[in-house]
This record gives sequence, structure tokens and C-alpha cells, in this order.
Amino acid sequence: MISEGTVTITATITQCGTTVLKTKTVTMGFPYFFNPVNGADTATPYGHYTFSQPLPWTYPTPSDYYWRVPSGWTILFGQGTSHIYVEAGPVGSGGPVEVDVTACGLTRLNHKYVAVGYSNCNGCIPDVINPSDGEEMKLKISPNPAHNTAMLTLAPTTNKLKNRSYSIQQIKISDKMGSIKKQMSFKTKELSQSIYIGDLLPYIYVVSVYDGQIWRNIKLIVQ
Repeated sequence: MISEGTVTITATITQCGTTVLKTKTVTMGFPYFFNPVNGADTATPYGHYTFSQPLPWTYPTPSDYYWRVPSGWTILFGQGTSHIYVEAGPVGSGGPVEVDVTACGLTRLNHKYVAVGYSNCNGCIPDVINPSDGEEMKLKISPNPAHNTAMLTLAPTTNKLKNRSYSIQQIKISDKMGSIKKQMSFKTKELSQSIYIGDLLPYIYVVSVYDGQIWRNIKLIVQ
């Protein structure tokens, strides 16, 4: 007897000297989530947000919800329930908002990736996360979606830069869970760098660029 897992039932049928085996696989337990964590995809630094985990009506009543938030964030209240109210962290502190849902002695994990920065977009991963530097520079990527290569560019927004030491010095490409899939360093001080992405699976990634002053993030769709 098992409480969760997959079992195979086999029937041996013999008739008139011929034996036939029939099998059927049965999965025990309750299914994993199809409903994502509800909440914002992007957050402004130190803004307040609500996240919740909706469940299908077929799910048993959970006995516990345990939430985890990115480093630098604070759960203000709601731990142990299906809804939490949080305070986001500083620029660049994005990451997965995770929840463990326990029911019938079994635990299922679900998550939602949230980016933190300044953006005019509502409910999306921002194309550009603008730092608090007067927006002297903006990070751009082309083409997007991309297939084999993409060009990253730091574009000045003004002719009177207060700081002229900007350049693309480091690049990290991460998935929505924050796992780094590629990282590169550059010794030449260039405002544009071509990156090879042909070895990445089709997915929506977050590209982080260090410009000599701060890290900037941008969304990359690989097809």
C-alpha cells in the first residue's frame, strides 16, 4: 500500500493455451497545480502587494500554506493562509514568490517570478528596469523574440551624461526561478554586445547587465 505514487496493475489472462498480459498504470495522490500563483509580475521597490494561491474545486481542503519571498522582501501578514500581503525589496531583488500547499499529508509547491524595478508597464515583466540615476541610460535588446543571437545596447537618454564610464561589463541570463543559464564578462568597454543564445531552450528569460555602476534587467524571449 502506498499513499502517493504510480503503480502498475497487471492481469494475466490464459485461454485455450494462449496467455495475454494486460497492464494499466494508476497514479495515486492529488495532481500538481495548474493554477498559477496570483499577483503582480513586477513590483516597484518597497511597494505593497497581495499574492494568492487559487485551488481547483476538486482539491482537498489544505491544512497549511507556507510562503517564501525573495531576499529583502517582507511578508507583512497572511503566512499560513491562501493570501499574503508583502512589501517588496529594493531594485534588483526580484525572484520567485513560492508557496507550499499541504493537504492530506501531501505537499505541492507553486511559484510566481516577480521582477523589481521602475517601469510603466502594468502586470508584466518590464522590458527595461530603470534605476534611480535620472535615466541617463536605458538597456535595449534586439531582436526580441530572438533565435540564435541578440544585441544588447546601453542607449544614452541625454547628451549630457553625468557619468561617462558606462559599458557592458557583465551579462547574466536567468530563468524565472532565478537560475543562471549563461553568464559572460567583457574586458572591452563597449555600449553594445552581441550574445549567442542558440544553446538556450525556447523560454522567457531575464537578462541582467552590469554597466559599471548598477545591474539592469531586461526580458528576452528565445524562440
